[in-house]
Amino acid sequence: MFLKRDISLNRKLHHHRFIKIEFVTQTDKTLPCNFNCNIEQITLMTGEIAKVNYKLRNKNDNYAVDEAIYNITPFTSSKYFNKLQCFCYNKMIIPPYNNIVLPLVFYIDPDICFDENTKKYRQKWH
Repeated sequence: MFLKRDISLNRKLHHHRFIKIEFVTQTDKTLPCNFNCNIEQITLMTGEIAKVNYKLRNKNDNYAVDEAIYNITPFTSSKYFNKLQCFCYNKMIIPPYNNIVLPLVFYIDPDICFDENTKKYRQKWH
């Protein structure tokens, strides 16, 4: 049994892949704020922990109450996107003309490499 477990672990270690993540932000044009990520994309190894920062700027002379939501596409890969720290779904009060930095810490579960539903996307990976 120990040998079988060892083989399974080695199989997973040998199937780590690099994956490219793109960060796309959208803001309702009627809101007086800017919201963007400090990078447009990152390439990382599945299982590797990464941190990116988003910046939210209140462009108004009033306090703003904002809440960010996220969407992962393709949807079949969303269950492999694991957030360790996220600002999503937290209401934030931003003073007038202020910037706040919002960190996102995450990793992509290596099991994404074994999911048949993500096979067509894996062909694009490095």
